[in-house]
Amino acid sequence: MPRGSQLHVRRFQQSDAAAIVDIGRKTLPFDPLSRYICHVGRRGERILQHYVEVLLRWSICMEGVIDVICTPVEIEGVPPTVVGAAIWLPLNRRPSFSWRNWLGFFSLDLLAALCLLGFISTKRLFLEYPFKRAESRKQVGLADASLRKLPSDSWALELALLDCEYQKRGLESILINAHRARSKGPIFVDVSRPSARDYFRELGFELLDRYYLGKGEVDTQGLPVFTGCVTGSGIEVFSLIQREE
Repeated sequence: MPRGSQLHVRRFQQSDAAAIVDIGRKTLPFDPLSRYICHVGRRGERILQHYVEVLLRWSICMEGVIDVICTPVEIEGVPPTVVGAAIWLPLNRRPSFSWRNWLGFFSLDLLAALCLLGFISTKRLFLEYPFKRAESRKQVGLADASLRKLPSDSWALELALLDCEYQKRGLESILINAHRARSKGPIFVDVSRPSARDYFRELGFELLDRYYLGKGEVDTQGLPVFTGCVTGSGIEVFSLIQREE
């Protein structure tokens, strides 16, 4: 199949959630940042699906955008299939926090997912990781005056997921182009794999900074090794930006 042929991007529908969660469950075990946040080595990879469920709910609460990439409309009796998704969060916009958003976030399903995610992972997702990321961007702003005050149309690619069979086909660029069709502001992304860093640089992103999360050793692929050792520097995270068009 040619790169990205016959695929299309549309907005998220609630019926897409199960497929997106399943893609995350299969692919995020190879992502050092997700493994660290979810403490996968201690709790098993099933915890990753609750992580994706929480991010989907959180993006809706924060008035983000979820793009879904699908196979074509039903062909030869085969229904369209979700093969990837991108979760986008606004960086410099105050969400309205309407009662509908909050009811959507604090649903029984979401509260159940948070309980299953656990205290350590919830703390890492909503406190430790955002704090480290904010500190990194603050230091970048001190060095680059153009980034001290972000435009209102600034976004973060919080999570990109692609089905294993559709990876390395340039689908990330399709998702980014779909976002660019509605927003010309800067895009930030934080990744924890050198291969992902290099790929985003090929897409026109520039490396802003690198920082570390947690303590302990990592293997040759950057994945955390939960041995009880706290002498290592932890997970290396690369912060990148694609500036305004």
